[in-house]
Formats: sequence, C-alpha cells, structure tokens
Amino acid sequence: MAYGILTHLVLLPLATLAASAVIGWRRAFGRRRWGTPVLLSALYGMHLLVTISLSNALGITNIAPLGFFVLLRMGMISLLGLLTGMGLHRLWDAARKK
Repeated sequence: MAYGILTHLVLLPLATLAASAVIGWRRAFGRRRWGTPVLLSALYGMHLLVTISLSNALGITNIAPLGFFVLLRMGMISLLGLLTGMGLHRLWDAARKK
C-alpha cells in the first residue's frame, strides 16, 4: 500500500512536473511541446491501468477501473510544469537582456 501511495501520488506526479518543466524550458521542441500534457497523462494512465489490471488478473485485489479524472489530474500537472518551464525561461531571457 505504501508503495502505491508513494509511487502514484508522489513520485510520478513530481517526475511529470519536472519533465514538463524541462520540456517547457527548451525551445527546440517548438509547437510539439504542447503535446506533452497529453502524452505524459496518457503514459501515467497506462502505468496505472497495467498496475491495476495485473493486480486484478492475479487475484490479489479487486480494484475498480480508472476514471477520466485520473488522466485529467496528470494532464493538469503536466500543463502546469510546461507553463512553469516556459515562464522561467522567459524570465531568464529578460534578465539576460538587461
């Protein structure tokens, strides 16, 4: 139980936030970087789906299927990271130009 809480509610969202911020910081990705929230929330959803499906298939637990809110929450975290990275890069550029 502690592994699930630590992984799904702490580590994966923090890793998603950090990865999105780095992608937002880099300008080399162009418009493709706006696909980051969709991609990372889909990867998070697939991770949860595989974890829950495997647990149900092995008969260890009987967990309800994923809801849309799980993917939406991770997409919001990813979008926040992306915008944070882009904003920090603009502030850094403005400070360098002075």
